[in-house]
Amino acid sequence: MKRVLFFLLGFLLFSCSTVSYAPLSDQSFPVTDASRIQLYPEVPEDKEFFEIGYIAVQSTNGVDEVMRLLKKLAAEKGADAVVRFRVSVSARKTSLGEITEYCVRGLAIKFK
Repeated sequence: MKRVLFFLLGFLLFSCSTVSYAPLSDQSFPVTDASRIQLYPEVPEDKEFFEIGYIAVQSTNGVDEVMRLLKKLAAEKGADAVVRFRVSVSARKTSLGEITEYCVRGLAIKFK
């Protein structure tokens, strides 16, 4: 029984994902296709856009997972792109070993 609890605790600690969203207005947009979300490290100067909100995703499941979740959440909010996105990686030690956590943050936008 203790082994099962230990395994479940380890599984929960090593496979967590958190998504956060902070809207910048009350306006809503139709859902878009996550596979079409564009990522820009900086604001594109040649396109006009509406700022939808800030998105942050944290996961212990790797960079690909946080990027997938970022695009999924952006699409759910009706975004066409995420700008000023930043990826960070941190490691922390626990009694079960070291956990690497990946985080990506950015601003969801809708092109005009």
